[in-house]
Amino acid sequence: MTINELRAMTGLSRQEFAEKYRVTERSLKKWEEGPRGCPAYMLEILEFRIKKELAAKEQK
Repeated sequence: MTINELRAMTGLSRQEFAEKYRVTERSLKKWEEGPRGCPAYMLEILEFRIKKELAAKEQK
């Protein structure tokens, strides 16, 4: 899963996503647009957290 896919799952703007998940907008932009990709460990952490949050919303 890519950082773009994860952000799309949340429906958040770049600024909202950066604030919520405590990453800088600059890093997020670089991860989404290149040249630097998001580190694998960060993708795993974000994917786990986002999927957990979405599952909790669905259960309500």
